[in-house]
Amino acid sequence: MSTFEYNSIFYAIILGFGVSSVLDRVVFTLRQPSCIRRYWFQLTLCAFLLAYVVLIYFMIYARYAFLENLSLAEFSLGPLLHVVLLYLCLAFIPVPTELEGSDFDTYFMDGIPKLLYLGGLLNIHMYCWTEYFTGNREYLSVNIFDDLLWFPFAFYFKRLPIGIRHIKIFFLISIPVGIGTKVYESYSQGLLTF
Repeated sequence: MSTFEYNSIFYAIILGFGVSSVLDRVVFTLRQPSCIRRYWFQLTLCAFLLAYVVLIYFMIYARYAFLENLSLAEFSLGPLLHVVLLYLCLAFIPVPTELEGSDFDTYFMDGIPKLLYLGGLLNIHMYCWTEYFTGNREYLSVNIFDDLLWFPFAFYFKRLPIGIRHIKIFFLISIPVGIGTKVYESYSQGLLTF
């Protein structure tokens, strides 16, 4: 077994816990009356995050599968930190579980700032990690600025005069664009093949 194959078991366990958490939330949401009509956005958000988990797992595989050795710094600051941040995003997704109650809209609006902070950290880590791996300094300086804007937005989120409908429209536009951008960037760098 290669170095990465041993490490990928650890990544798979962490991501498996995150996927389990999201699937518990999906099951609880599907048990609600008229769930598809009322909570379609929460289910869509869960589906996009699950797709992102699969994308990240195979992107890590594409980057590290053929390495002969992996230093502790590369292991802990690279894929391990990204997988842990992704797990935290999955654990703090603003969809309640059975233990957290069934007021979906309030739970969603209260949980969005946490997801924005963690998502911003996840994207900034992705840019730093990609810059380290590829050595492309221009990539980091161009792409990190828009992710830094998530932090003030998350901080002032409660004070903004927006409701859940505005958030749904915003995320329906930004999530597919964000995932598409990540897939395109990975594909253009040769890190992902179809």
